[in-house]
Amino acid sequence: MNALRHELETQRAETLRLHRERRIADDARAVAEERCAMYETRCERQEREIFALERQLEEKTNGVETAMMVARRQIKWQEERYEALAKEAEALREAIAAGK
Repeated sequence: MNALRHELETQRAETLRLHRERRIADDARAVAEERCAMYETRCERQEREIFALERQLEEKTNGVETAMMVARRQIKWQEERYEALAKEAEALREAIAAGK
């Protein structure tokens, strides 16, 4: 009979220990789940911010590329205009020199 009581007390003590451990584990899991939810929200927000920044970068890059194309055309036009004016000036010099 004493052996049965001792075994019963041992089992009760073990059950209490296991309940305490489970409570600790449940609390730790709840904290981990809360942190996980917080990090998921944070990650989602940061992903949206990253996509917005990428879109802005793409728009700026496209704008810069467009501006560069326009600038190249203007430079080419200016170079062609300069060459035409230089030829015209040379022709005028030659005409003046021939007229002297």
